[in-house]
Amino acid sequence: MSLEESRRLVRRKIALWYEPDRVDELRTLVAVDYVHHTPHGDLDFGAFAEQLGYLAATFTEPKVDVLHVVVEGDLAAAYIGYEATHSGPFGGVEPTGCRVSTTGAYHCRIAGGAVAEDWDAWGLLGILRQVEAAARSSA
Repeated sequence: MSLEESRRLVRRKIALWYEPDRVDELRTLVAVDYVHHTPHGDLDFGAFAEQLGYLAATFTEPKVDVLHVVVEGDLAAAYIGYEATHSGPFGGVEPTGCRVSTTGAYHCRIAGGAVAEDWDAWGLLGILRQVEAAARSSA
């Protein structure tokens, strides 16, 4: 797979995270034995898709900007800007309707033209602080 094909694959996978009704299309971008690594343990595709469904219900109307993608060999990294509307319970805070924003880093290993495994890191504490502040100001 060329560097440009790898960049396109990463951008497409990230874009599909925020379209839960296109999970079948997202599935075509990952390897049969795909693993999403998290600090709380590894997820197979089914568990990863379930996590995405929760996020899509909690944070609606997402705006995602893949700011850059770097590829070296079979590894790729992306830096992502994200904003969405807080529409579901998060971190013990009921929906506030406020817009939240953060940035994140995404890394993956590509094998056979598909994402074999990946990792991401987001500023979730920053999002929690934003929804807590919105809840306090509306109380």
